[in-house]
Amino acid sequence: MDAHKENFLRNEFLTLSVNGALGRSRTYSKSATEEDKNRFRNALREKLDETSALYKSAVTEKEHLSIIENLSNDLTVRFHHCLRNGRFRIGIAQKALNLYLKYLWCVNLVSQPPHCPFDSIVIRHIPNCDNLSWTSIDSIEDYMKLVQNSQRMADGEPISEWELKVWTDSIQSERSSKIHQATKVQQKKRRKEINGWRVTSARFHDGLKQAMSRYRNSELTTAEIRKIVEHTPGLADHAQFIYPSDHCINHTNKGACWCALTDKAIFKRIRRGVFFIRNMA
Repeated sequence: MDAHKENFLRNEFLTLSVNGALGRSRTYSKSATEEDKNRFRNALREKLDETSALYKSAVTEKEHLSIIENLSNDLTVRFHHCLRNGRFRIGIAQKALNLYLKYLWCVNLVSQPPHCPFDSIVIRHIPNCDNLSWTSIDSIEDYMKLVQNSQRMADGEPISEWELKVWTDSIQSERSSKIHQATKVQQKKRRKEINGWRVTSARFHDGLKQAMSRYRNSELTTAEIRKIVEHTPGLADHAQFIYPSDHCINHTNKGACWCALTDKAIFKRIRRGVFFIRNMA
């Protein structure tokens, strides 16, 4: 992966991870100002990206626990004045770190993480943990209760793999959508795509659909489609990440948009380098 694409993905994943950890977790004190919150978010982003370098090779569970504690304690010391009860809680720290590692792992930028992100969706599937809320946990002992019980549910499978299925299946069920029928290998690959490259591909779906609407029922080459994208506001700056095969009804790539292989797809592949623009609803 080239450096530009990696930096783009890291920035996207940092935003998703920080938003996912802080969005509904009541992290800040009532007296925290917007400036305080922005400084904290930026510090958390920097700390997550710095810490992720440790996971280029395998990290043990003991090392991972120490890293979570250090993340919690370091930001607590620096920002206690604007944090609720003066603490950056363990539960929120693990969500931010584990979620960022999950995204990076899905696109092969780090080794497989020892744990997974624990939130309300995942905790619903863990027995004997109904009394634990990830936003309130502030001890490694309570966090390890989630880990150990999820390991029992995973039955020998790495909990990072187990959580991918639990989270994806739960979200898709809530949104009344279906997973494309495939072999177990294809399903595993698809789950990782949903949590990795799809984050990027799906981001441009609506803009690309709008740009292609005037060319409905016609055939265009890949080069012609690229020129249209490069002259479309909102897409032009990201043209290198936009491929018609990621939005195709009869052809797909690793990390394709959610519309791929569905009737919501924008293109139909005619032959190599040539696509039909579908009459999209």
